[in-house]
Amino acid sequence: MYLRKSNSYTENTVYPGLREIDIKRGMLKKAKDLIRSIRSNHPWLKLNKEEFFRAAGLIRYDSTIGKSGYTLAALMLVGTDEAISSYLPYYKIEAIVRKQDLMRYDDRLTVTCNLIDGYELLNGFIEKHLPDKFYLDGKTRLSLRDKIFREVIANMLIHREYMNPIPTTLVIYKDKLVTNNANKPFAYEKLASQLCSYPKNPHIATMFAQMGFAEYLGMGSRSFNIGTLRLLCGLVDMDSVDDMCDEIRMMKVNRGPVSIIGSGGNINKLYRLVSKKVRLDNRLSLVQLERL
Repeated sequence: MYLRKSNSYTENTVYPGLREIDIKRGMLKKAKDLIRSIRSNHPWLKLNKEEFFRAAGLIRYDSTIGKSGYTLAALMLVGTDEAISSYLPYYKIEAIVRKQDLMRYDDRLTVTCNLIDGYELLNGFIEKHLPDKFYLDGKTRLSLRDKIFREVIANMLIHREYMNPIPTTLVIYKDKLVTNNANKPFAYEKLASQLCSYPKNPHIATMFAQMGFAEYLGMGSRSFNIGTLRLLCGLVDMDSVDDMCDEIRMMKVNRGPVSIIGSGGNINKLYRLVSKKVRLDNRLSLVQLERL
């Protein structure tokens, strides 16, 4: 009930008790190597450990408890098996083959490790049990199996609600593959009407995108109940401001420079009224506003 009514992302839950020793050794280097393979000049590659985690939104300040710490997203992405088991004892991902024995299973993999290692284990399970038929894209050999199911696995891990104890399952049958995931719906309507994307775990999604596990496109953008008057009247929850800042930082990393031209209901209209040269400069000064 709490999860259903909550407007915040549970991946942002801060665990002050999580220590550096709870981060699996070698995971930061592994993450940076994966990022480097996609983008050699990525700005995160020059950061030290704490700066990296803060840039990725994996260390946050929780105003409700007055403390900073690693988040649930950090625990799930790079935590040790022991730390994950301590904080989320119910967490597991079951990969099962049911081709001959439909009541039990022909083969099974239980994943209880962090998501980066789990992603590789699950892809290995797919490679073991699904055929990789020959396919040419023009003159280039392409693995349709890897292309399709790497996307399936990435989305399965990104879009799970990790506060929900229902395990994630991936079941391979003779004629199909079925996944099941715990989730937190943001609306209760017919699926046909839900034609817009909605981000589930944006920090986990961003890390997956930076490492080349998934595409950022389609993750959607958020609307925040933050306005100038609401801020001036003290009606805005500062956690919402932190979430908005995290969203802008992620957009900057994934989509290039962000130009913010002002705040207020009429600022966009004023921006359209100025000359094209001013708009190309991406700046609207106070003098130019007064002239309007």
